[in-house]
Amino acid sequence: MPFRQANLADIHHGAHIMATAFQDGPILGRYLHPYREQHPDGMYLYFLRKLRLAYARGLPDDILLVTYDVNSSDKEQQITGFAHWHRKRAELIPRSLHSTAILQATKAYNYLTSLIWPNLAIEPSRAGLFQQIDPFISHHWAGSRAEVWMLELIAVDPMTGKKGYGRQMLEWGMQRAKEDGLACSLIAGKGAVGFYRRCGFDIEVGTLTDEGGDDNPMRRAGVEGGTIMFYEP
Repeated sequence: MPFRQANLADIHHGAHIMATAFQDGPILGRYLHPYREQHPDGMYLYFLRKLRLAYARGLPDDILLVTYDVNSSDKEQQITGFAHWHRKRAELIPRSLHSTAILQATKAYNYLTSLIWPNLAIEPSRAGLFQQIDPFISHHWAGSRAEVWMLELIAVDPMTGKKGYGRQMLEWGMQRAKEDGLACSLIAGKGAVGFYRRCGFDIEVGTLTDEGGDDNPMRRAGVEGGTIMFYEP
């Protein structure tokens, strides 16, 4: 099964795949986007802007991968899966002026397009979800785990799943981490923990709702899922 690094034209395919895959997920779907049925394009817009920003950040710390099939009749590539790997560093490395300009321009573009095409499926008070829960989970990435390869997002087109596309993109990051002498980490949704265990993520340190009591918005809302897992080569 072929795979490669994503290009800019792949971003909208990835956003569609992720919006479909996470539609009924407890965190990115039901909790973050409670109005998705009334506004079905909202989750697509959410992932489009998220992936566009990751693409703008670019190498060496942000890698976007796609898996694909080749249509036998016209040789066109059909995107079947999409993943975002991010190298979480103990200390940030400075960006070049060119890289900074691209990133800032992308942020401005995302903002302007959000005024024209707002994500009406999202609950505004939850838009900063991961910033809100960071105080309760950031200690898991400390010490020898302060620098890791983090699987930020991964999804496979449900119409073409069960063929190993997800495992292929997962193993890319695990191999990259091994080459760099680092661990890998991810946050597994409910129902995906077993898959990640079978792939080698055999260290579980908790969930997104374990700490913080009622100050943790996900715990307060009774959200399930979000197991924090590590693979250490």
